Amino acid sequence: MPGRKLRLESSSPEEMTLIGLSSTMVDYQLIHYLNKELRADFAKIPDLPFLITATKQLSVPIYHYYHTLTENNWLVLSNRSSNNEFVLPQYKNLDYFFFIDDLVDENATAKFIQKLRKVKDLSLAVNLDTTKINKLDLLYADLEMHLTEVFKK
Repeated sequence: MPGRKLRLESSSPEEMTLIGLSSTMVDYQLIHYLNKELRADFAKIPDLPFLITATKQLSVPIYHYYHTLTENNWLVLSNRSSNNEFVLPQYKNLDYFFFIDDLVDENATAKFIQKLRKVKDLSLAVNLDTTKINKLDLLYADLEMHLTEVFKK
Protein backbone atom coordinates (compact mmCIF):
# COMPACT_ATOMS: atom_id res chain seq x y z
CA MET A 1 0.00 0.00 0.00
CA PRO A 2 1.61 3.23 -1.04
CA GLY A 3 1.88 5.82 1.69
CA ARG A 4 1.55 3.29 4.50
CA LYS A 5 4.38 2.97 6.96
CA LEU A 6 5.11 0.41 9.61
CA ARG A 7 7.38 1.16 12.50
CA LEU A 8 6.93 -1.01 15.53
CA GLU A 9 9.70 -0.05 17.89
CA SER A 10 8.04 -1.12 21.09
CA SER A 11 9.67 -4.23 22.44
CA SER A 12 6.88 -5.09 24.84
CA PRO A 13 3.20 -4.36 25.44
CA GLU A 14 4.15 -2.19 28.42
CA GLU A 15 5.55 0.34 25.94
CA MET A 16 2.24 1.10 24.25
CA THR A 17 -1.05 2.78 25.01
CA LEU A 18 -4.12 0.56 25.05
CA ILE A 19 -7.67 1.87 25.17
CA GLY A 20 -10.69 -0.38 25.56
CA LEU A 21 -13.84 0.49 23.61
CA SER A 22 -17.39 -0.69 24.00
CA SER A 23 -19.96 -0.20 21.25
CA THR A 24 -22.96 -1.95 19.75
CA MET A 25 -21.72 -1.09 16.25
CA VAL A 26 -20.11 -3.60 13.94
CA ASP A 27 -16.44 -2.96 13.25
CA TYR A 28 -16.74 -1.15 9.91
CA GLN A 29 -19.36 1.25 11.33
CA LEU A 30 -17.15 2.05 14.31
CA ILE A 31 -14.19 2.63 12.00
CA HIS A 32 -16.26 5.00 9.87
CA TYR A 33 -17.10 7.14 12.91
CA LEU A 34 -13.54 6.94 14.28
CA ASN A 35 -12.26 8.16 10.91
CA LYS A 36 -14.66 11.10 11.02
CA GLU A 37 -14.00 12.10 14.65
CA LEU A 38 -10.22 11.55 14.65
CA ARG A 39 -9.68 12.70 11.05
CA ALA A 40 -7.97 9.39 10.46
CA ASP A 41 -7.93 6.94 7.57
CA PHE A 42 -8.13 3.49 9.12
CA ALA A 43 -7.92 0.69 6.58
CA LYS A 44 -8.94 -2.93 7.01
CA ILE A 45 -6.00 -5.30 6.86
CA PRO A 46 -6.17 -9.10 6.82
CA ASP A 47 -7.61 -10.60 10.01
CA LEU A 48 -5.17 -11.30 12.81
CA PRO A 49 -4.63 -15.01 13.52
CA PHE A 50 -4.28 -15.29 17.29
CA LEU A 51 -3.33 -18.54 19.03
CA ILE A 52 -5.18 -18.85 22.34
CA THR A 53 -3.94 -22.41 22.97
CA ALA A 54 -1.50 -24.69 21.18
CA THR A 55 -4.35 -26.11 19.09
CA LYS A 56 -6.88 -23.26 18.98
CA GLN A 57 -6.57 -20.18 16.80
CA LEU A 58 -8.89 -17.20 16.49
CA SER A 59 -9.30 -14.92 13.50
CA VAL A 60 -9.79 -11.32 14.60
CA PRO A 61 -10.76 -8.26 12.49
CA ILE A 62 -8.15 -5.51 12.59
CA TYR A 63 -7.82 -1.97 11.19
CA HIS A 64 -4.64 0.08 10.79
CA TYR A 65 -3.79 3.77 10.49
CA TYR A 66 -0.36 5.40 10.48
CA HIS A 67 -0.55 8.75 12.26
CA THR A 68 2.08 10.86 10.49
CA LEU A 69 2.16 13.67 13.05
CA THR A 70 3.11 11.40 15.96
CA GLU A 71 4.70 8.74 13.74
CA ASN A 72 2.72 6.02 15.50
CA ASN A 73 0.68 3.11 14.27
CA TRP A 74 -2.91 3.06 15.47
CA LEU A 75 -4.71 -0.25 15.47
CA VAL A 76 -8.30 -1.11 16.24
CA LEU A 77 -8.76 -4.77 17.05
CA SER A 78 -12.01 -6.55 17.78
CA ASN A 79 -12.23 -8.41 21.10
CA ARG A 80 -14.38 -11.06 19.42
CA SER A 81 -13.22 -13.50 16.81
CA SER A 82 -15.17 -14.51 13.71
CA ASN A 83 -16.67 -17.41 15.70
CA ASN A 84 -17.67 -15.05 18.56
CA GLU A 85 -14.96 -16.02 21.07
CA PHE A 86 -13.15 -13.39 23.15
CA VAL A 87 -9.53 -12.50 22.44
CA LEU A 88 -9.06 -11.25 26.02
CA PRO A 89 -11.83 -12.94 28.06
CA GLN A 90 -11.14 -10.85 31.18
CA TYR A 91 -12.53 -7.89 29.21
CA LYS A 92 -15.86 -9.30 28.05
CA ASN A 93 -17.39 -5.86 28.58
CA LEU A 94 -15.11 -4.41 25.86
CA ASP A 95 -15.81 -4.91 22.18
CA TYR A 96 -12.65 -3.38 20.72
CA PHE A 97 -9.10 -2.46 21.63
CA PHE A 98 -7.37 0.68 20.35
CA PHE A 99 -3.59 0.22 20.30
CA ILE A 100 -1.12 3.08 19.93
CA ASP A 101 2.40 1.74 19.48
CA ASP A 102 3.98 4.18 21.89
CA LEU A 103 3.46 5.37 25.43
CA VAL A 104 1.34 8.48 25.50
CA ASP A 105 1.46 10.64 28.62
CA GLU A 106 -1.60 10.64 30.89
CA ASN A 107 -2.79 14.13 29.88
CA ALA A 108 -2.66 13.34 26.17
CA THR A 109 -4.37 9.99 26.75
CA ALA A 110 -7.16 11.64 28.74
CA LYS A 111 -7.71 14.21 25.96
CA PHE A 112 -7.68 11.45 23.36
CA ILE A 113 -10.25 9.44 25.33
CA GLN A 114 -12.46 12.55 25.59
CA LYS A 115 -12.32 12.81 21.80
CA LEU A 116 -13.16 9.12 21.44
CA ARG A 117 -16.19 9.53 23.70
CA LYS A 118 -17.67 11.91 21.10
CA VAL A 119 -17.91 9.04 18.61
CA LYS A 120 -21.50 8.12 17.85
CA ASP A 121 -22.76 4.99 19.70
CA LEU A 122 -19.48 4.49 21.56
CA SER A 123 -20.63 3.74 25.10
CA LEU A 124 -17.21 3.32 26.75
CA ALA A 125 -13.61 4.37 26.16
CA VAL A 126 -11.18 3.57 28.95
CA ASN A 127 -7.40 3.52 29.30
CA LEU A 128 -6.17 0.02 30.20
CA ASP A 129 -3.16 -0.86 32.33
CA THR A 130 -1.10 -3.07 30.02
CA THR A 131 0.87 -4.55 32.92
CA LYS A 132 -2.26 -6.22 34.34
CA ILE A 133 -3.63 -7.94 31.23
CA ASN A 134 -3.25 -11.71 30.91
CA LYS A 135 -1.91 -12.97 27.58
CA LEU A 136 -1.29 -9.44 26.27
CA ASP A 137 2.34 -10.32 25.54
CA LEU A 138 1.17 -13.23 23.35
CA LEU A 139 -1.35 -11.04 21.56
CA TYR A 140 1.28 -8.35 21.05
CA ALA A 141 3.79 -10.85 19.63
CA ASP A 142 1.17 -12.22 17.21
CA LEU A 143 0.22 -8.66 16.29
CA GLU A 144 3.82 -7.67 15.53
CA MET A 145 4.37 -10.76 13.38
CA HIS A 146 1.09 -10.24 11.55
CA LEU A 147 1.80 -6.57 10.79
CA THR A 148 5.28 -7.42 9.58
CA GLU A 149 3.83 -10.00 7.19
CA VAL A 150 1.04 -7.72 5.98
CA PHE A 151 3.28 -4.74 5.25
CA LYS A 152 6.13 -6.82 3.82
CA LYS A 153 3.98 -7.44 0.75
